[in-house]
Amino acid sequence: VLIIICIAYFIFALVNTAHVMLFVLKKTKLVLLNTAVAVVLNICLNIYLIPKYGIEGAALATGISLVVRGILIFIESVYFMKVSPFVWRSVVPFIVVLVPGFVFYLLRDYIVNFGYLFFGSLIFGVMYLLILFLVGFFGKEEYELFSRIPFLRWLKVK
Repeated sequence: VLIIICIAYFIFALVNTAHVMLFVLKKTKLVLLNTAVAVVLNICLNIYLIPKYGIEGAALATGISLVVRGILIFIESVYFMKVSPFVWRSVVPFIVVLVPGFVFYLLRDYIVNFGYLFFGSLIFGVMYLLILFLVGFFGKEEYELFSRIPFLRWLKVK
């Protein structure tokens, strides 16, 4: 259930800047209409999917309505602004998280208590950041910020 919701919010987060662009253009009625469409779709899908699939159906209904709302907002912002609000650089962290996520998935049987979960999460975070460094995701501003953290002073600004 959580995976379904996370994937839906991931897709919605990718187009969240388009949502703000519609507000800047004073297209609040359009945002309201998009939200109303998503609510009606969510209610209809919940009525249909919950009896068949239970809580997974509810998560799927919510996920589908979020994605539909995100797609509507994205299309409308491209139409009104004539520019795509989507930046491919914003996808890199989501692709990079697949590597430590897969390792964490393989080790799931060994996480038997809170201590293992804590150290596994710590290893996950370190792997994630290292891979982001290796693919050159961080820019000058991030390196300046990192250099202000005492144990990361060794990082040099590119």
